[in-house]
Amino acid sequence: MEIINNESNFSNECDFNNKKHYSKKFRIEKVFLFLSLFFGIIFSFIFPIFYEGDAQFHFDYASYQANTVVNRELVGSTSSFGYDQEFNSIREGDYFQKYFVNKLDLIPREQVKDKRAIRNKSIFNDVSHFFPALGVLIGYHIYPSIGSMIVTARLIMVFIYSISFYFILKKACFGKNLIFLTACTPVMIIEGFSLSYDSLSFILTMALFTAQINKIYQKKTSITFITLISIAVFFFTKENMKITLLLSAVIVIAALTKTKNLSKAIKKNKYILISIGTVIIVTGYILFSKSHGGILNFSLRMLNTLLSIENEQYTRGVLLGIMGDYTASYSLPWWCLYGYSIVYFLSIFGEIRPKISPLISYIGGSLFFINLLGTTGLYNTFSNTFRQPQDITQVIGGQLGRYYTPLLPYFIFFQNIFNFRILITEETLNRIVILWTTFCLCLLLFITIYFCYILRIPAPI
Repeated sequence: MEIINNESNFSNECDFNNKKHYSKKFRIEKVFLFLSLFFGIIFSFIFPIFYEGDAQFHFDYASYQANTVVNRELVGSTSSFGYDQEFNSIREGDYFQKYFVNKLDLIPREQVKDKRAIRNKSIFNDVSHFFPALGVLIGYHIYPSIGSMIVTARLIMVFIYSISFYFILKKACFGKNLIFLTACTPVMIIEGFSLSYDSLSFILTMALFTAQINKIYQKKTSITFITLISIAVFFFTKENMKITLLLSAVIVIAALTKTKNLSKAIKKNKYILISIGTVIIVTGYILFSKSHGGILNFSLRMLNTLLSIENEQYTRGVLLGIMGDYTASYSLPWWCLYGYSIVYFLSIFGEIRPKISPLISYIGGSLFFINLLGTTGLYNTFSNTFRQPQDITQVIGGQLGRYYTPLLPYFIFFQNIFNFRILITEETLNRIVILWTTFCLCLLLFITIYFCYILRIPAPI
């Protein structure tokens, strides 16, 4: 029934860390709650209307669900994607008048502008748009303008996002800094107040991550709870987030069998298992690449994409897209990637944790890269990716940083894989994480205000 290697100092070590952590004047979850609410509320007002990815669709879906559909064409919003119309209003000086002052009457819900709100109706979309729909409904009754509807919905999402991660951080036995960092990246903090389904998807994924971590390291979370959260992730998160269920499956199997016997069996037959695993991976790669452009075509494009420094889809490369870019919105400067990398590195290797099963470590540590390669590979045949489909020098486009960012906390398992630790006090590590996060959020706020409202330059896509 054990999923953690037997360590004589495990219980004392874990309890000691908890006591030491909670004896401080402030807890990191309280700091997160303050930062998330503070910056989330500001960004809810500062970020232009329809300035997030697929923003028109999510607004129309929420309006359709709440039966609060308005004709946004009356204020010049006719598109289903992009922000050109809204940004032109900022340039011309009538942005506030169009989106916040103009009153719009309700129209029959079937007349919703983006018909995907009708075609894509599903339980997943209904559940993930429940709070945005509530915000749109309340906002309309406060003042019947698009601005009032969207800002109110954003504020509700900020509250939901902030409270959810407050409790996630509070319950996490380990990995608090990694969760804190990820939840406060520009990619996810913007998702936190958007009307999209990404917010709920990220919340559920991190709730499952916390349950998995607590079970693996502290053995306090029940298998029943992990199973229930896993079911929620399966039904109510984006498709690529379901890769986290692989670790849940291993945890459940380890709990239903004796880990010692399982570990011995794996060690005894490791060469056979490695051979079988290699055959499965190679076969899967061949079959997948053949159906996504051919082996050579697919392989070269994957390599080009992962090594690219700058391209149309990522603006400043794949890795910075994960940390700082978000579709059309403003992002952090490229050099912030190095700062994030250092802080993540310190958070992974600076936290004291007990040793765990190598099987758990390798599976957990590989989830981010499985998602990175798998999701990127799926976009190889994305219809808007290539102007010349046979040009192997092009990169794969269409995927966004927000598809990968939610799995960054799974880097926690790297410490166990490399058996390496940085000597740094918990207090110092917490200060570095909080100061860096605050600096990046302030920088993002400054960049947004300066370029959007002073220079009136749209963010590059």
